[in-house]
Amino acid sequence: MKSFRDSWFVSPIVLAGATLALAAFLIGVRIDLPLLEPEEARYAEIPRQMMVQGRFLVPVHDGLDYLDKPPLLYWLVMASLRTFGVHNAAARLPAAFAAWLTVVVVLAWGWRTAGLSVGVAGALMLTLCGDFLYRAPMLTMNGLLALFVTLALAMAHVALRERSRWGWWWLSGIACGLAVMAKGVVGIALVAPPVVLWPWVDRRLSRPTWTSYLVWGMGMGLVAGPWFVAVARERPEFIEYFFWKHHVERFAQPFDHAGPFWLYLPQLALGFLPWSLIVAYLLVRRRPGNPSTALDLAQFAGLAGLWGFAFFSAAGSKRPVYLVAVEPSLALAIGAFCWHMRENLPRWLWLSVTLTTASAMIALTAVWLPIYTDQFSAEAVVLEVRHESAGLPIFCFGHGWDSVGFLLQRNDVRTFLGPERGAITQALAKQPRSLVFVTTRRGGDNFENHMPPGMVFVPLAENRQLRAGIVTRPDAK
Repeated sequence: MKSFRDSWFVSPIVLAGATLALAAFLIGVRIDLPLLEPEEARYAEIPRQMMVQGRFLVPVHDGLDYLDKPPLLYWLVMASLRTFGVHNAAARLPAAFAAWLTVVVVLAWGWRTAGLSVGVAGALMLTLCGDFLYRAPMLTMNGLLALFVTLALAMAHVALRERSRWGWWWLSGIACGLAVMAKGVVGIALVAPPVVLWPWVDRRLSRPTWTSYLVWGMGMGLVAGPWFVAVARERPEFIEYFFWKHHVERFAQPFDHAGPFWLYLPQLALGFLPWSLIVAYLLVRRRPGNPSTALDLAQFAGLAGLWGFAFFSAAGSKRPVYLVAVEPSLALAIGAFCWHMRENLPRWLWLSVTLTTASAMIALTAVWLPIYTDQFSAEAVVLEVRHESAGLPIFCFGHGWDSVGFLLQRNDVRTFLGPERGAITQALAKQPRSLVFVTTRRGGDNFENHMPPGMVFVPLAENRQLRAGIVTRPDAK
């Protein structure tokens, strides 16, 4: 069989460096773009408010405890804001760096278990996965979850292959604990089942002892346990709210983002184009050939990725960003399988498809993504009225625009939703002049039509998301 250099005319070390550099560019393009509402702005504003108020243990949002998610992302963003200042790039840096590190972990996982060429193939598949490139660097918990789930799976896989007594199990447990601190119990749900099931699938492996699983659990508990215990002691209602409402109910009886079982299928197929078509062709038209370490890796990573895909598909609450956590495993499975089957397609086809996909990803991230974020973010409107905001009370009506507080660094922004129309009317009546942000689609006209008699709303800036203006009383000078 030909070596990698003979087949592709390039050293795998060079290609590994090029892949990581390409990933850094594609992910880094996004780092200073405007924050998208609602999630990115919220997950930037919560750490800023925690930093201002000196809060560390319990996250806070608009003066209230925010116990929906664990605090790992908030802590990292707080550290970045303290170091680099309060701006978009500092807020998004932890998520973007986590996305790039996930590519590194996929490369290292493949290298350790099946050779550098296989690791490069898996990392390249993830780098050129359009869905991962768009969603993983977003300022949400899902990129961090993907990083630590992938790391935990990789270390557990090494432990299974090398029959480690406790070292790799300990490290895998620590990584899983960080996944729990990133987003909750879903980190365990994505890691534990494939790790426990795999020795029953691959009979060549010896089954881990209970000691191995105990060491794994101890590593996870030591990382995640202290925060959960501390918050439960300070806020007894946290246990029911966090574990029951945001885990059990969200999975079994969703209170938001409900969707059918098949919802993720188109996203997965389109997100991995063109590799999903190539894998389907190879599976249907060609036989896998002789066993290899690349094929073994593809099977384990594929099992882990498909399990995560099935888990999220079975959940009642569905959001496209959830798939980020399983895409690294699937990318490695696709890369390892394609490497194993590389002789079944011409070299020119592999090269042309790779270069075409890379060119498309560069164009999408460098050209389309900035245009998209400018249209669907609040930043342009907020910055346009920055000078008008000095000394004025600020109200948001119909939607909580967290970009307002983050970009203006104001801690007194008040939000009123639709049912609270009477409350904002009273608040406006007490102020001679106020700066108000309202939703463009419905809230703008709705707000103006229901203002108290005599009050005047003067629009200052507007885009597809929101409108900003000054509200004045008739007696205001």
